[in-house]
Amino acid sequence: PSFGLQGDDVVTEGIVYELSVIDLFDPGVGDSISGVLVDWGDGSAVDAYTPTEAAAPFSHAFADDNAGNPTDITVTVQSADGDVSQTKSVTVANAAPDLSGLALGSDTILEGGVATLSGLVSDPGVFDGLSLLIDWGDGTNTPLTLSAGTDDFVAQHRYANDGTFDITVTLTDDDG
Repeated sequence: PSFGLQGDDVVTEGIVYELSVIDLFDPGVGDSISGVLVDWGDGSAVDAYTPTEAAAPFSHAFADDNAGNPTDITVTVQSADGDVSQTKSVTVANAAPDLSGLALGSDTILEGGVATLSGLVSDPGVFDGLSLLIDWGDGTNTPLTLSAGTDDFVAQHRYANDGTFDITVTLTDDDG
């Protein structure tokens, strides 16, 4: 069999990547292609397709970036004359995490009182750990480390003095 591979050279983690087999042909007389295997190179299971399914693009979402190193996708076409493989190298880029739903337990805290801040976090890189830095606006910072898969947080802070304070929250993943 002979064939080519077509797909982008860069994809972002968590975003669906499409790879197409082009010009798929088996020149053997009386031969036919029996199947197509796709090893995405990221440790996920090898996908098996029929020759008919191979006419449409293959889709895959990479669960994590590859720190700038190429990921090799191997496509194997199976035939009675033997298997033929080709490789496509792809760079899987990091996606920024998302911070949403920030809420204070109360907008007014008395001097010496405790403020409770909560929020939601997400990252398309499902294996990415997250780091949160809360600047409480009074010269105090609270760092939080969140394990991969964590989707929310709650933090508390005691304000020693009265005043008006702007709280700033910064979220990063383990890839920067």
